Amino acid sequence: MARSDDEAKRPKLADVGAETDHFSALPDDLLISILVKLRDAAAACKTSVLARRWLGLWAQLPELHFLHADPDHIRDALNAYRGPELLLLSVVAEDASPESVSAWLPIAARRVSGALRFQNSPSPQRGDDYDDDDLALPCFGTAVEILLNLQVLRLALPANGVFARLTKLYLFGLRLRGPPCGLGDAVSSPRSPCLKFLSVIEVWVLDDLTIHSESLEYLLLEELPELQHLVVKAPALRELAVHNCLDNALTSTRLVADISAPVLELLMWPTLCNPRSVQLGEMPHLRLLAIASFQVYGQDNSPAMMNRHLVAVLRRFQSLKRLTLSLTYPPDIRTYRFLMGGMESLPDITFLALHVTSMQHSFGASLFQVLRMCTSIRVLHLYFDVKPEWQMEETVCLSDCICDEPQEWKTEELVLDGLEEVEIFDFGGTEHEVAVVKPLFCWATVLKRMKVNLLYSVTESRGGELRNLFLSFCRPEILLEIRRRGRLF
Repeated sequence: MARSDDEAKRPKLADVGAETDHFSALPDDLLISILVKLRDAAAACKTSVLARRWLGLWAQLPELHFLHADPDHIRDALNAYRGPELLLLSVVAEDASPESVSAWLPIAARRVSGALRFQNSPSPQRGDDYDDDDLALPCFGTAVEILLNLQVLRLALPANGVFARLTKLYLFGLRLRGPPCGLGDAVSSPRSPCLKFLSVIEVWVLDDLTIHSESLEYLLLEELPELQHLVVKAPALRELAVHNCLDNALTSTRLVADISAPVLELLMWPTLCNPRSVQLGEMPHLRLLAIASFQVYGQDNSPAMMNRHLVAVLRRFQSLKRLTLSLTYPPDIRTYRFLMGGMESLPDITFLALHVTSMQHSFGASLFQVLRMCTSIRVLHLYFDVKPEWQMEETVCLSDCICDEPQEWKTEELVLDGLEEVEIFDFGGTEHEVAVVKPLFCWATVLKRMKVNLLYSVTESRGGELRNLFLSFCRPEILLEIRRRGRLF
């Protein structure tokens, strides 16, 4: 059949592609850098249909990203990989089973030379239904970073093999299989000789953790409800954070934790207050410490004992660059007694961060007691605890409350002759808050700067009133800043 003139003049699709395919003239490394930005291995693979020049480029990418991909496709992609180094393998799955992950994980152990990041999220229909089978983690001999967020899956660590290049390990939301291999064995120096960063969060079936590591520098343990015993021997450890773990250390009379970290610089352990159950080795380089709360009022000897233990822990250190403490009040203290009297000095502190959970009570006496124990501070940060409105209504300070006792803090002299800077967070302008801030201007004889961050609910007019109030007792040489949501009053 004869073609029309228009059809004869119309260029062929191949001709158009040949004239407009400028990408194929680019060098491979530039094309690969373009495909990497897709952050989708399936999409990168589909570019092979564009031209012969693109064929197989996806298999050389330094990063492979899979989002809810079929496990068999992940396996096939890893088998087809031809790149010099797989620097990142990222897999995001929903409701994955141990069997589906095992389809590609052993191949990944041989391919990954950079980071493995696997995140699994359970479907809403699953509920608390857990898999009884284990996900066996192979030994990643060349990976430098592993992140596993498994949620409902149970992980079995490899009984042998060396993670020769592993420097960072993140374990989140998983259940651990017990012996023959425990977590401590896997992360200690014989099997993880280069490990520097270890984060273990929301892990179950972990009651004992013993780590002997020559290389570990950062250790984070958080939300480990079954952990009963902890041993850390880490001569290079610089930072240790323990949150919501080892609750038995509060009351136990036997050793629960043994920490040897001679170069430790930062220790965050909100429940650390019992020197009998927690053994801390010498830490001459410690500069930042954040530990348990002072119980301001109590009915029996238990809170008072915790306060004494807390002071005993603090006295182990001669000086600290920064100390973070909390003052905690019960809602109703009418039948309680003040527990902070008679305490002596704290370490030589440069920076004190004090969190106050007052439950709308007067907290002048407790604040005065803490400041009297650390008169060398140069910087003071005060954080006022903010409660939802419904909770505030349930914690109204009653007329016969004893929170204003003892009242000696209102008349006794206190000299903070090193305090130069004070910053207050979530200041609402309540009567109790004003009552404790006002004397700070007198106690801090060399104060240079006072910065007040108002509570978000403070109105414009109330903010102006508070500014005038502060100016009324602020010395001329003090730089006063009052802000709400970043705006300067």
